[in-house]
Amino acid sequence: AWVPRFIALLSTFGSSMIIYDVVRDRTKRTTVFNTLMVAMSVFDIVGSIAWGLTTLPIPEYEYGEPSRIYGAKGNEATCTAQGFFVQLGYTSIFYNMSLSFYFLLVVRYGMRESQLKKQQLWFHIPALIVGLTLAFGGIPVYGNALWGCYVPPPPLAKTNYNIVISAAICTAIAILTVNMGLVYWAVRKQMIAARKLY
Repeated sequence: AWVPRFIALLSTFGSSMIIYDVVRDRTKRTTVFNTLMVAMSVFDIVGSIAWGLTTLPIPEYEYGEPSRIYGAKGNEATCTAQGFFVQLGYTSIFYNMSLSFYFLLVVRYGMRESQLKKQQLWFHIPALIVGLTLAFGGIPVYGNALWGCYVPPPPLAKTNYNIVISAAICTAIAILTVNMGLVYWAVRKQMIAARKLY
């Protein structure tokens, strides 16, 4: 119950520093890269705070009996709220995927900032739609997952919503991996070409 609170504090601090660094500098505030970093950091803070509550929002009583989970002081509403904000925090993964597209377009295809700004909404819209859809879609499902409130794992889960969430996250990670692989090969080709000049 206490280790995730410490980790959540560090994560919140780190993401807050990223936001502070971007917001205080007018030049940074206007770049596509930094707007993606701020959005990713905001959702990371949301998720970190939600996970940092650990067992606190778990219902103190379930089925009229004490839950006997350390630190459980909540009810069904607090449990659902924690699950929602934990899932909403995972939107940062989809922003990470958007960031991989940004690097792909800049490094491999040589797009300039002015071109990227015209496409900026397309970096945000997919991440927001998927993140918000998964968070709101889980509202009927969130419950006691023993270490906090989220989609309970099998056999506690009454639905297969955790499979939907896992599929979305795995797809984002696969896309991110492919994009970074393409960026790697583009940089590698540039390095080989540069060595031939010497």
